[in-house]
Amino acid sequence: MADEKRLDEMFGEEDKVEVKDAKAKNEASSQKKKMIRDALSATIQEDSNFYDKVTTLSDSLKVVKTLSFGKGGSIIVDKTKSSGENRVLKPTSKIVGYRLQNIGDQPIKYTTMEYTLDGDRWVGNKTEKVAQPGEQFDLSRLYMTLLCVRPEISFTLANGKIVAGSGGKKKNGGVDTENGKFEAFLESHYFTFSKDENGNSIEVNDDEVKLRIDDENTGKVKPEFQATFGNLNNAKEPKARNTKSDKITGQVLMANYVNRLIQGAGLD
Repeated sequence: MADEKRLDEMFGEEDKVEVKDAKAKNEASSQKKKMIRDALSATIQEDSNFYDKVTTLSDSLKVVKTLSFGKGGSIIVDKTKSSGENRVLKPTSKIVGYRLQNIGDQPIKYTTMEYTLDGDRWVGNKTEKVAQPGEQFDLSRLYMTLLCVRPEISFTLANGKIVAGSGGKKKNGGVDTENGKFEAFLESHYFTFSKDENGNSIEVNDDEVKLRIDDENTGKVKPEFQATFGNLNNAKEPKARNTKSDKITGQVLMANYVNRLIQGAGLD
């Protein structure tokens, strides 16, 4: 039961299996937990030193800022205008990354994408870097996940933890690794701050920790953040229209349905 509880705690509110049928939902949840256990068993068989490495760097890393961009974030409570049961809601900018600090006594290697401007487009180059003791560095959500999955960190930091989101998930509890959805799965993971001795914790959208990386007047990434987040300045590519889908009207659907019934009855 303890292991079952720990598995449940690994998944936060963003991780919902969207299956209306209760039995199907339970089956999907059980299947997901089985896949997690099987993955751990396979890792232990392949790496006899796994237990010795687990969370050995967790106390050496902490999140000092959450980094936000644009207007696509959550709807949150406006603490400056709310009192008692009178809650005022407001939209917020989307958290796209984190500023971390190496608070340990040894260098920590990490990977990130470093962007440079090529013509009118920001182009990335994957780069290996090292954070020295005391150094702060910024990571996008994707590369935050790639750093924190390492056994030495295992989604556990000095002042919080990484929680799984729902991006890229399949309804059966699996993960879609095709069509670019795997990156969405990695980016959906998010950080939550630990609670203090009184049960209180900083929220990721609190002004004291949240830092906007964009200029609100221009909507562009500020110069000091362009090396890590320059890709956010690129214009979004329009989605290709699915002309096949455009042809499928309600009449087409019903005609096809009735036609198949006719064929099944041998009346065609």
